[in-house]
Amino acid sequence: MSTATDMQNHMQRYRDLWRLGLHFASLARGSRTKLKPAAIEPVRDVLEPLGVRLNVGKLATEEGRDATRTTISAAVARVHGSDAAPIFSLAWAAADVRPWTEVEPGIVPDQIPPIGRDTSAAAQRFLTESAGLEEPVRSELAELRGWCEAVVSGWARSCELAEFGQLVAEVFKREDAAEAADPDADTPSSLQTATPGHVVEMIVLHHLVCSIAALRLGPSSMFRGDIYEGVHAHDDQSESHFIVGWNRHGIVGFGFHKYAAHEEIDTPEAERNPMRHLPGLPSALLPLAEQLSNQRGRWFTAGFYLTDTARRIEPGYSDDGSAAFKAFVGPPREALFKPPASWAMLRSLLREQAELARLLAKRAMAGGGIIINEESDVLLDPSWNAEGRVSFPLREDNLERVVAELAKVGLSWTVPGDVLATDRAAMKGAIEASIAEAMSADERALLDAACANDVGTIRQLLAKGVNINVRSVHGQFDGIGAAPCMPPLVIALCARAKEAAIALIEAGAELRFPPGRPALVAALQANDIDLVRLLLERSRVRAVAAFQVFWKAAAVADRAIVELLLDAGGLSKPPPQMDQMIAQLRQRGRGEIADLIEAHLAKR
Repeated sequence: MSTATDMQNHMQRYRDLWRLGLHFASLARGSRTKLKPAAIEPVRDVLEPLGVRLNVGKLATEEGRDATRTTISAAVARVHGSDAAPIFSLAWAAADVRPWTEVEPGIVPDQIPPIGRDTSAAAQRFLTESAGLEEPVRSELAELRGWCEAVVSGWARSCELAEFGQLVAEVFKREDAAEAADPDADTPSSLQTATPGHVVEMIVLHHLVCSIAALRLGPSSMFRGDIYEGVHAHDDQSESHFIVGWNRHGIVGFGFHKYAAHEEIDTPEAERNPMRHLPGLPSALLPLAEQLSNQRGRWFTAGFYLTDTARRIEPGYSDDGSAAFKAFVGPPREALFKPPASWAMLRSLLREQAELARLLAKRAMAGGGIIINEESDVLLDPSWNAEGRVSFPLREDNLERVVAELAKVGLSWTVPGDVLATDRAAMKGAIEASIAEAMSADERALLDAACANDVGTIRQLLAKGVNINVRSVHGQFDGIGAAPCMPPLVIALCARAKEAAIALIEAGAELRFPPGRPALVAALQANDIDLVRLLLERSRVRAVAAFQVFWKAAAVADRAIVELLLDAGGLSKPPPQMDQMIAQLRQRGRGEIADLIEAHLAKR
């Protein structure tokens, strides 16, 4: 008779084989650009008992990948039984579908790219291989089958596609059994139980997450000092920021969230009182708190402190600026992978990179050390996630900055000498592969012509019937600052290719909201009033003059363009927090635009 322990053992075995398939998918994808042997290391304990001799070179071709799947699946059946045989290959197929479901939407949240041939083939493979599954495997994979059926049918169009990735990550996972069996599991932690040492380790972890992301995305945080005494600040450039400091007496910090900014919005800077967020603050922390409170115009909406004998987080609501502090007192993996913190996702880190950051934070707290070659490979991985989606290229200045940031917490990193050339080649190969999968040669030529302001080629291609709204792929036009999944019109606007943009508009390029919004935003970023006026004059685009687009203009465009959008109804429905947003404009040196908006609102 089967016991609960037997079931847990079965589920753990299935989970291990599922993880093996996910990691092989990562390895196979990396072999087309840059070999990623580190992808296998976390599951080598699952692979070795199968007795399979891995030939990595075979993974570079479809035939080789098929042969590898067949060989390992047969070994799984031999070692673990026929019920487990399909799991490895099914995980590989699911991992090949996941990149499409996790493509960043860019400016328009529900703008989903077309389903590529490889994605559709992987979904069909999943359906074929999952037919006739036995329980409990059948039930575990039922939702994934539904997703793959939608992909194959071509109607999977939803802004909730990221749910697929979550399902892939959680298949066969039983938190109680898996975590109990994990010798490296995090120790539970909360505001009531966290020690100052734990909070400093979490601050170091956040610093490392930001530093790893800065390799490709640029800096987003500031860290001064070391693990014994220092200051760490972070600004998400959107809604919130925080600053936190620590010394031998404890930790103290302040946070800000724009949705709570009404508290002191009309209070002069000198009269603002951030210390009101720290009632009961131990006197030993007072000098550090006062130093921190004088930052960012003394405008904060939450406070936090923790010592061996006293602790407090602002007992407010989720958008009060205290979210970072709540993450600091919790366990590392919760902050890295679970909402609301989700540090790894928000900074676009691979799972392997986030786990490495966790390991390095512990190493830093133990006195520091050297980052070894295998860890360096993980830091420099050219993808945004385990699916190999192309990221931004490495830059020498970012590398130098990150080396210095790691040194602050006692971590020594020697960057490989050929890393920039290797990275450029890897990324170029990945981008070319993505382009070849996503579009025809003529569609690519149309996008290139839009970027080059080649009106003649644009007209020739459109006369041949080439799709005027074909979408670019990630990385294709990074050089001009274009987001992924953008049509030729937006590419032309980002490239300041005015004649090409006009030709595309006159030829009937899509302008309606939401697809029209990126076009108007790109025209605003180009600061070209003629293009903005042309877009607004088209009756189909008038609905685009919504507040979000107007606010973009208020932040970056000339006064004449802001006035044009005001006349087009861009401020017909101002949000409740309009006063706070006007104050933010003044803080950013856009006082003239703030005056213009206030004058417009006064006339209503």
